[in-house]
Amino acid sequence: MLITAKHLLAIIALVLCGTAAAALIAEWNDIGAVLATLLVPAFLGWPVFRLLSLRPLILPMCPHCERRHCNYHVPRDAWPVAVLLCAWCGKPLRLVLRTGADPVPPSEVPTITLRRPGFLGLWRKADLTS
Repeated sequence: MLITAKHLLAIIALVLCGTAAAALIAEWNDIGAVLATLLVPAFLGWPVFRLLSLRPLILPMCPHCERRHCNYHVPRDAWPVAVLLCAWCGKPLRLVLRTGADPVPPSEVPTITLRRPGFLGLWRKADLTS
């Protein structure tokens, strides 16, 4: 898991927004307050992370050696598709750092895309053939 000071501050701000929404809703409905505490950070998390140029919290596993990446850096010009080399085996891996419905162009390099909520770093293998 990758947590920097920026990540920690963003998560605290998201939890506080969820708590504030829950406090407003708690007057009418207790179940709605619990849902607001969970859903506000889930929906606002990825836009906040994108705005602050933060990477997802959990890094993907390499499809070649099945080891988790320890760290990575994505330059702004490589967003939203970045090709990384595994720190362990040195083989390439393509990350799609967006959670939209836009099609991902085919590639020979194994591709992993984000699932929602994207800021958590839930990854899935993309089924692409060229």
